[in-house]
Amino acid sequence: GMMQSGVIVRHLMLPMAVYDTLAVLDWLKEHLPPDVPVSLMGQYTPFGELSAFPELTRKLTRREYARGKARMETLGLKGFCQELSSADETFIPDWDF
Repeated sequence: GMMQSGVIVRHLMLPMAVYDTLAVLDWLKEHLPPDVPVSLMGQYTPFGELSAFPELTRKLTRREYARGKARMETLGLKGFCQELSSADETFIPDWDF
């Protein structure tokens, strides 16, 4: 019921990329109207062949996610934060139709 029309910014946090998330949130605060909702997503789940990207072979840590949430709150960005429990393989679609 929160989103009826307009824009919502969805940001997926990635492991070992907390500083990127903090920079994105800072940019949103500086450049977007204060009523644009932000969805901070923590559901990244490693999937597929990732040997070329070792930083993506794990889920977010609670500490990483807490830093993103804290920055969002400090900046006063409106929106919502997903729980880390949404980072589960059961949410990955069956891509082999």
